[in-house]
Amino acid sequence: MKIKTPSFWYRPQGSLLSALLSPLSVAYGVGRAVHCALKSPEKLDGVKIICIGNLNAGGSGKTPTAMALLSVMQECKMARAPAFLLRGYGGTNEAPMRVDPARHNAEEVGEEALLLAAYGPVYVARDRLEGARLAAREGADVIIMDDGYQSRRLQADIYLAVIDGTMGLGNQKMLPAGPLREPISKAFARADGFVFIGDDHNDMRWQLPGDKPVFEAKTMVRDVSAPPKEGDYFAFAGIGYPKKFFAFMRNVLSLNIVMEHEFPDHYAYSAEDIDMLREQAQEQGLQLITTEKDMLQIRRLSGVDVSDILILPIYLQFQGEGALIDFLQERIRS
Repeated sequence: MKIKTPSFWYRPQGSLLSALLSPLSVAYGVGRAVHCALKSPEKLDGVKIICIGNLNAGGSGKTPTAMALLSVMQECKMARAPAFLLRGYGGTNEAPMRVDPARHNAEEVGEEALLLAAYGPVYVARDRLEGARLAAREGADVIIMDDGYQSRRLQADIYLAVIDGTMGLGNQKMLPAGPLREPISKAFARADGFVFIGDDHNDMRWQLPGDKPVFEAKTMVRDVSAPPKEGDYFAFAGIGYPKKFFAFMRNVLSLNIVMEHEFPDHYAYSAEDIDMLREQAQEQGLQLITTEKDMLQIRRLSGVDVSDILILPIYLQFQGEGALIDFLQERIRS
């Protein structure tokens, strides 16, 4: 069962529920430590693997970062045949496979796989090591792994931790009392560098290790796709942290978001959901708007009209690409 991101995770002052769940966080931490001690990730020779991961559970911007990274690498010709690798969360497929957007849908391979397929070859596999082996056999020389930062199956050559300035790391407690997947100290130690997205609303930058590079990035909307500022909107999303999407539209795009509706991450929309959203929007005279990821789930519904739903396609733009290019070239050569 998919659940929404708990709001108390992102209350800096903490909450009673977070305190009550703290003993479970201790148990989670012990279990993870034992798992890490018993299992070492395997290294795959003949291919460079770049892991784009995060410290918290969902919504930090890994997939847009992976897209932007591939674009930078292609522009600088750093790789002959780069490819993406991901678990395919939300999809039913388990065996290693290359994604074909003409044949596969979000139900099979997950929404992120289809979004990434517009940029380059995508491989999905529950077993990341087997997925990387398949990509290498089919000619990939650099693999950008979307997620897998905490994986004990496949060893990456470069680890980039993504931190979103709006989300930060929440209350900085481990699951389930907070959003962290592992202790901050261990996550920071593994990182070769950090991608910091947006403005620092949570005073996070000073906490990052001073001896590791931080590459800044901003979320952008292509001018041709930007929704008009005139009008009133009803925004909905089933992503890792919908509040970030809503805040971006309000604070960056200056859109008048009158209503919001949050669904669980990777939510499988039904025709009834769309009817409900449309009815509420029409009652208030609002324009429906959502993410590309959500629209991939909605479009799998047969016979459902989506012509009245606006999509907000975003992309990530690195600030000062020169430092990132130098970093990648040095690491890939080594």
